[in-house]
Amino acid sequence: MADASRTPEDVATDYDLLPKLVTHLDRHLIFPLLQFAEDAEGSPSTARAQFELLKKTNMTDFVARLYCVMEDIDDPPKEYATKRQEVLDRLEKYENESQQITDLLGREDVVTGLRSDKLANLEFLKKEHGVTLDMVNVLYDFGNFQYSCGNYGAASELLYQFRVLSTDNDKVSAATWGKLASEILTGNWEAAMEEVQKVKESIDTKLFNNPLAQLTHRTWLIHWCLFPFFNYEPARDTICELFFSAPFINTIQTACPWILRYLTAAVITNRSRTRNTGQYQKQLKDIIRIVKQENYEYSDPVTDFIKALYIDFDFEEAQKKLSEAEEVLRSDFFLHASSDPFVEAARHLISESYCKIHQRIDIKDLSARLGLNQDEGEKWIVNLIRDTRVDAKIDYKEGTVVMNHPPSSVYQQVIERTKGGFFRTQVLTKNDTIEGDVETPRRSSRTPSKQVKAQSTPTEVSPPPAKKSKKGKSSKTEAKEPKEAEDLDLKKDKKEAKNEKASKEKDTTPPAVEDGSKAKAPSGGRQYWLMKAEPEPRMEKGHDISFSIDDLAAKSEPEPWDGIRNFAARNNLRAMKKGDLAFFYHSSCKVPAIVGIMEIVKEHSPDFLI
Repeated sequence: MADASRTPEDVATDYDLLPKLVTHLDRHLIFPLLQFAEDAEGSPSTARAQFELLKKTNMTDFVARLYCVMEDIDDPPKEYATKRQEVLDRLEKYENESQQITDLLGREDVVTGLRSDKLANLEFLKKEHGVTLDMVNVLYDFGNFQYSCGNYGAASELLYQFRVLSTDNDKVSAATWGKLASEILTGNWEAAMEEVQKVKESIDTKLFNNPLAQLTHRTWLIHWCLFPFFNYEPARDTICELFFSAPFINTIQTACPWILRYLTAAVITNRSRTRNTGQYQKQLKDIIRIVKQENYEYSDPVTDFIKALYIDFDFEEAQKKLSEAEEVLRSDFFLHASSDPFVEAARHLISESYCKIHQRIDIKDLSARLGLNQDEGEKWIVNLIRDTRVDAKIDYKEGTVVMNHPPSSVYQQVIERTKGGFFRTQVLTKNDTIEGDVETPRRSSRTPSKQVKAQSTPTEVSPPPAKKSKKGKSSKTEAKEPKEAEDLDLKKDKKEAKNEKASKEKDTTPPAVEDGSKAKAPSGGRQYWLMKAEPEPRMEKGHDISFSIDDLAAKSEPEPWDGIRNFAARNNLRAMKKGDLAFFYHSSCKVPAIVGIMEIVKEHSPDFLI
């Protein structure tokens, strides 16, 4: 009931991030946020906050006007006129001191003579034009002064010129931050993105041995990136990738989890603008995982919408949080222009999730969940079906939408989900294999190494040259094989050779696995088997089977289970040799994957009943 009585203004106030954001922004970058708050609220306290923010800058005329508004007077005190004259005097002083070097850097013949080596540039300017290091430092001071006066374009140019010539790493880093702020405040977003990349590289290279400084600087950069993030369309994908990179997502989770609001809003609104569906799905999965992890630390209606829809699967709660999120976005400086696209994209996500789990959908019910009346909901659903090309039909008489969900093969889902894990398992076990062992889980006949090497005309692969084994017994066997191979009649045709070989071999082993990628005949090494596991308990012959692996073996009380109903599994078990590995997967868990590995320590024998 308390939630129902809350007004949209209360919701916006409860989730206002301004106090958190201003601690990581320059005072000049804070000013636009305060102006937005003043336009939204019209509170006198906002004017006082602006005055306190800028009174220490050189923007004397603007500060004087703020003072008059705040005190409700017509003329400012005389002290502002005095300060204004001091600022003008300092401005003239800096212009005189920097005139020579700024004129030089404005000449095309001088600029073409500069190189990437700063020391060489200084030496060149000193030798040819009498430029000193103090003159270069004046550019930095003058740029700072212009920035303090609010002349951001001039400040950007001066700081750029200083950065080209200076070898002072600390001042160069500060100049890069200053140029980034200047480009943001002038709305030059393309140049601002170039400076973002320079600041990132500086953090990665110059602060690599100071993790705390890296964390602090990345936190500031994340907050500064919010300006181009939502004001410059081409920057959206670049900054999304930056925020999702390991160093920056760790920074967000550690130092500023409230940035998840902006990252979540960006990912959701990217639904209609991105052409890369795979990238969008990956980012959506990542943001769901991160929101779930950080829910204990930070939450607001935007992140709660993700939690309700994709973690709790609560459609009613998702609709409630979407309404609150709309109010929060409209009151946010960075997101107010994205509120309508966010709501539209969020409705698509709700409808997609709802349609996936229902076959017949009531239009009135779905419209209510989307926050629309029945007529608007019907139009919206028609557009959704047309735009997304889903297989659905609308029954106008019944007022329902009938979804056609094609049946999905569980077997194919298992294969798709486990092939990545199985490949990684192969890589992990690769070092455990010996020469001649097979590595790829495919079936073939398992033949003793002596018989395979003695075969005169192999049908599929050519055996590798005989090598001397490191083990004594094996070396004796290999030493005899060339002689045996020579005794064979090489002039026999393939059919006779196969018949002779078949008469000598005992057909007691079912197919094992073979290497389908290397030109080697199978040897007597370790074999690999892919088996199906059933992790769920069940009853077999009156016994409670606590765990079974494709009926290969089971543990039960009060006595061991004495039967196997799966004959293929029984035959496979009988065929396994000592040292073989069996990889088990099962399809009944939510994410099918390899669930266990078994090594054969004892081979099948007649007295071993299975």
